Amino acid sequence: RVMAAGVLLTVFVAGLAMPQLNPYLGWSRLCEKASAVASEKRTTDYYVYGISRAESMDVFLKKDVIFADKEEIVKNKLDGQLLLISDKAIKKDEDIRSFLFGKEQYAVGKYLVVAL
Repeated sequence: RVMAAGVLLTVFVAGLAMPQLNPYLGWSRLCEKASAVASEKRTTDYYVYGISRAESMDVFLKKDVIFADKEEIVKNKLDGQLLLISDKAIKKDEDIRSFLFGKEQYAVGKYLVVAL
């Protein structure tokens, strides 16, 4: 009985934490923000870098994402576009970090939407 009560309590507490964890668990909020920024900037393409399984974002964005490479980003070949990138990718790469410094950025969980 004690074990069952402990498991039930754990599930209950975890359920209460879900709203705070939601930005870290799926693409919904990231894609909502990306769509809003894309409308504001009048762009229709979504480039991604450093995000695994990003191809499933098409469900939320209503179009396929385009996978960018480092060269396209740092050589400014995506000017005027929208980039969805992970915090981890930015922290790992000094060139990308310096290029994105000062750009318009919106944090959603552990990802950023960047207007290039």
